[in-house]
Amino acid sequence: MNTDAEKLSDFKDRHEGETAFLIGNGPSVRIEDLELLSNSVTFCCNRFYLAYEKTPFRPMYTVASDRQMIGDFGEELVKNTDGTIFVALDERPEISGEFIWLPLRHLKPRHLFEDSISNYVLTGGGTLIVAVQIGFFMGITRYYLYGVDHSFKFKINEREQDVFRKAIGDGNHFIQNYRSGKAWCPPNTNQIEEAFGICDEFMRARGGWVKNATRGGRLEVLEREDFDTLPRRHNKRYHWDEETESRQPPEKRKPLR
Repeated sequence: MNTDAEKLSDFKDRHEGETAFLIGNGPSVRIEDLELLSNSVTFCCNRFYLAYEKTPFRPMYTVASDRQMIGDFGEELVKNTDGTIFVALDERPEISGEFIWLPLRHLKPRHLFEDSISNYVLTGGGTLIVAVQIGFFMGITRYYLYGVDHSFKFKINEREQDVFRKAIGDGNHFIQNYRSGKAWCPPNTNQIEEAFGICDEFMRARGGWVKNATRGGRLEVLEREDFDTLPRRHNKRYHWDEETESRQPPEKRKPLR
């Protein structure tokens, strides 16, 4: 049986030069949008599999790095998720099924990208921050966020001693009953914004970027893009023609010179 490190090595620079979509589970997600991304490099997170019954779309990669989410739903997540699954946690969880474990560290966002993910990833306050680190290992420097509303409704349970389970409430996702009534960790929105900003700065220094193509939402630290202009432009089945600024199907591609 291959180790996690051996399995991870197969993904080194696999998508070099490609563009990835980082798909959140926010209320702004539209099923018809997801289906436009079927031939793109896509990362989803956590319990996205609950949407499978509504759409034929399946992400290429699914990432989980939330301790509570993995503790409550880890077995279910690995069992029901299609594609490659990355689970980032301090220690390898005792979960049956196929997934790649990544050691997780809890350092400040300024330490992002200081080391290879074969050694560790940082939380950055959000699972999609982990996805960016995985994508960079795969050779990706261009990312669009989608469905990252960055707006949370919850109540704090003052009697709860575990600071990672003080938030109560659902309705923050396009999937109903996403948390199944389980308590969760209140988000640190400032840390998330700082981490996304650092990711964008890091990628721009390498000719890439992290842009926000979410429909609405409150994440304003990244450059905005109109989602409706993107899927065909970044669909792997088509070739982008610089002269006409449009995607051409394979049979219409110009011969290489």
